Amino acid sequence: MPHSSKGKFRRSTQQKLSKLQQQNEELKRLLAVASAEAKHLEESKSFFQDCLEFTKRRNQCIKKITGQSRIDRAFITQMVKDELQELAEAKNFTEEVDALIDIIYYCLQHLSNTGLQIEPIWNLVHRANMTKFGPGGYLNEIGKWVKPPNFIPPDEDIRKEIEYQIQVFHLDHLKGI
Repeated sequence: MPHSSKGKFRRSTQQKLSKLQQQNEELKRLLAVASAEAKHLEESKSFFQDCLEFTKRRNQCIKKITGQSRIDRAFITQMVKDELQELAEAKNFTEEVDALIDIIYYCLQHLSNTGLQIEPIWNLVHRANMTKFGPGGYLNEIGKWVKPPNFIPPDEDIRKEIEYQIQVFHLDHLKGI
Protein backbone atom coordinates (compact mmCIF):
# COMPACT_ATOMS: atom_id res chain seq x y z
CA MET A 1 0.00 0.00 0.00
CA PRO A 2 1.48 3.41 -0.94
CA HIS A 3 2.46 5.72 1.92
CA SER A 4 -0.30 8.28 1.23
CA SER A 5 -2.96 5.55 1.18
CA LYS A 6 -1.77 4.25 4.56
CA GLY A 7 -2.04 7.78 6.01
CA LYS A 8 -5.57 8.26 4.66
CA PHE A 9 -6.53 4.82 5.97
CA ARG A 10 -5.13 5.66 9.44
CA ARG A 11 -6.88 9.02 9.55
CA SER A 12 -10.13 7.46 8.40
CA THR A 13 -9.79 4.66 10.97
CA GLN A 14 -8.95 7.13 13.74
CA GLN A 15 -11.95 9.31 12.82
CA LYS A 16 -14.23 6.28 12.86
CA LEU A 17 -12.76 5.13 16.17
CA SER A 18 -13.18 8.61 17.65
CA LYS A 19 -16.82 8.71 16.48
CA LEU A 20 -17.46 5.26 17.97
CA GLN A 21 -15.94 6.36 21.29
CA GLN A 22 -18.18 9.44 21.33
CA GLN A 23 -21.22 7.28 20.57
CA ASN A 24 -20.16 4.87 23.30
CA GLU A 25 -19.92 7.72 25.82
CA GLU A 26 -23.35 9.00 24.78
CA LEU A 27 -24.82 5.50 25.17
CA LYS A 28 -23.27 5.24 28.65
CA ARG A 29 -24.79 8.61 29.58
CA LEU A 30 -28.22 7.58 28.25
CA LEU A 31 -28.03 4.26 30.08
CA ALA A 32 -27.21 6.05 33.32
CA VAL A 33 -30.17 8.41 32.83
CA ALA A 34 -32.52 5.50 31.99
CA SER A 35 -31.27 3.57 35.01
CA ALA A 36 -31.87 6.55 37.32
CA GLU A 37 -35.36 7.06 35.87
CA ALA A 38 -36.19 3.36 36.28
CA LYS A 39 -35.05 3.45 39.92
CA HIS A 40 -37.15 6.56 40.54
CA LEU A 41 -40.24 4.94 38.98
CA GLU A 42 -39.64 1.79 40.99
CA GLU A 43 -39.52 3.79 44.22
CA SER A 44 -42.48 6.03 43.50
CA LYS A 45 -46.12 5.15 43.84
CA SER A 46 -49.12 7.00 42.58
CA PHE A 47 -49.99 10.26 44.29
CA PHE A 48 -53.09 8.58 45.60
CA GLN A 49 -51.13 5.66 47.06
CA ASP A 50 -48.86 8.13 48.87
CA CYS A 51 -51.88 9.86 50.38
CA LEU A 52 -53.45 6.54 51.32
CA GLU A 53 -50.20 5.59 53.10
CA PHE A 54 -50.36 8.89 55.03
CA THR A 55 -54.03 8.30 55.88
CA LYS A 56 -53.35 4.82 57.24
CA ARG A 57 -50.48 6.09 59.40
CA ARG A 58 -52.55 9.04 60.64
CA ASN A 59 -55.49 6.80 61.45
CA GLN A 60 -53.25 4.37 63.37
CA CYS A 61 -52.16 7.29 65.55
CA ILE A 62 -55.71 8.38 66.31
CA LYS A 63 -57.19 4.86 66.51
CA LYS A 64 -59.46 5.37 63.50
CA ILE A 65 -60.26 2.79 60.82
CA THR A 66 -59.08 3.80 57.35
CA GLY A 67 -61.60 3.72 54.53
CA GLN A 68 -64.73 4.13 56.63
CA SER A 69 -65.31 7.87 56.54
CA ARG A 70 -67.48 10.17 54.57
CA ILE A 71 -66.28 13.46 53.19
CA ASP A 72 -66.04 16.09 55.91
CA ARG A 73 -66.85 19.19 53.86
CA ALA A 74 -66.14 21.67 56.63
CA PHE A 75 -62.72 20.20 57.38
CA ILE A 76 -61.51 19.84 53.81
CA THR A 77 -62.87 23.27 52.88
CA GLN A 78 -60.92 24.83 55.75
CA MET A 79 -57.72 22.96 54.87
CA VAL A 80 -57.90 24.02 51.21
CA LYS A 81 -58.67 27.62 52.24
CA ASP A 82 -55.62 27.61 54.53
CA GLU A 83 -53.43 26.37 51.69
CA LEU A 84 -54.91 28.91 49.27
CA GLN A 85 -54.00 31.59 51.81
CA GLU A 86 -50.44 30.21 51.91
CA LEU A 87 -50.40 30.35 48.12
CA ALA A 88 -51.56 33.98 48.18
CA GLU A 89 -48.82 34.85 50.69
CA ALA A 90 -46.06 32.81 49.01
CA LYS A 91 -42.78 34.69 48.71
CA ASN A 92 -41.33 32.56 45.90
CA PHE A 93 -41.96 29.76 43.44
CA THR A 94 -40.98 27.07 45.95
CA GLU A 95 -43.64 28.23 48.41
CA GLU A 96 -46.21 28.41 45.58
CA VAL A 97 -45.46 24.82 44.55
CA ASP A 98 -45.61 23.66 48.17
CA ALA A 99 -49.03 25.25 48.69
CA LEU A 100 -50.46 23.76 45.49
CA ILE A 101 -49.11 20.28 46.27
CA ASP A 102 -50.54 20.54 49.80
CA ILE A 103 -53.98 21.29 48.32
CA ILE A 104 -53.77 18.20 46.13
CA TYR A 105 -52.44 16.16 49.05
CA TYR A 106 -55.26 17.21 51.37
CA CYS A 107 -57.88 16.38 48.75
CA LEU A 108 -56.43 12.98 47.84
CA GLN A 109 -55.76 12.10 51.46
CA HIS A 110 -59.32 13.00 52.39
CA LEU A 111 -60.72 10.93 49.52
CA SER A 112 -58.51 7.99 50.48
CA ASN A 113 -60.24 7.85 53.85
CA THR A 114 -63.57 7.08 52.15
CA GLY A 115 -62.32 3.71 50.90
CA LEU A 116 -63.02 4.61 47.28
CA GLN A 117 -60.50 3.65 44.62
CA ILE A 118 -59.92 7.08 43.14
CA GLU A 119 -58.04 6.15 39.96
CA PRO A 120 -61.13 4.99 37.99
CA ILE A 121 -63.02 8.10 39.05
CA TRP A 122 -60.04 10.29 38.20
CA ASN A 123 -59.99 8.71 34.73
CA LEU A 124 -63.68 9.54 34.21
CA VAL A 125 -63.10 13.18 35.15
CA HIS A 126 -59.98 13.39 33.00
CA ARG A 127 -61.74 11.92 29.98
CA ALA A 128 -64.59 14.42 30.38
CA ASN A 129 -62.14 17.30 30.81
CA MET A 130 -60.38 16.39 27.58
CA THR A 131 -63.69 16.71 25.68
CA LYS A 132 -63.74 20.40 26.63
CA PHE A 133 -61.39 20.99 23.69
CA GLY A 134 -64.11 20.05 21.20
CA PRO A 135 -65.97 22.50 18.98
CA GLY A 136 -67.22 25.48 20.96
CA GLY A 137 -64.66 25.25 23.77
CA TYR A 138 -62.55 28.37 24.21
CA LEU A 139 -60.15 30.21 26.50
CA ASN A 140 -61.92 33.02 28.37
CA GLU A 141 -60.47 36.36 29.49
CA ILE A 142 -59.16 35.02 32.81
CA GLY A 143 -57.45 32.01 31.26
CA LYS A 144 -60.02 29.32 32.05
CA TRP A 145 -60.92 26.87 29.31
CA VAL A 146 -64.71 27.09 28.91
CA LYS A 147 -66.70 23.94 28.19
CA PRO A 148 -68.33 23.67 24.77
CA PRO A 149 -72.14 23.81 24.66
CA ASN A 150 -72.36 20.04 24.09
CA PHE A 151 -70.13 19.17 27.07
CA ILE A 152 -71.42 16.20 29.04
CA PRO A 153 -70.32 16.26 32.69
CA PRO A 154 -69.07 12.95 34.09
CA ASP A 155 -71.46 13.05 37.06
CA GLU A 156 -73.60 10.07 35.98
CA ASP A 157 -70.53 7.94 35.21
CA ILE A 158 -69.01 8.93 38.57
CA ARG A 159 -72.24 8.02 40.37
CA LYS A 160 -72.26 4.59 38.68
CA GLU A 161 -68.59 4.00 39.55
CA ILE A 162 -69.18 4.96 43.19
CA GLU A 163 -72.21 2.67 43.40
CA TYR A 164 -70.17 -0.14 41.86
CA GLN A 165 -67.35 0.36 44.37
CA ILE A 166 -69.77 0.56 47.31
CA GLN A 167 -71.06 -2.89 46.37
CA VAL A 168 -67.77 -4.54 45.37
CA PHE A 169 -65.68 -3.16 48.25
CA HIS A 170 -68.52 -3.25 50.83
CA LEU A 171 -68.33 0.47 51.55
CA ASP A 172 -71.54 0.46 53.55
CA HIS A 173 -70.72 3.78 55.18
CA LEU A 174 -71.17 5.42 51.76
CA LYS A 175 -74.57 3.92 50.99
CA GLY A 176 -77.35 6.43 50.42
CA ILE A 177 -75.05 9.31 49.54
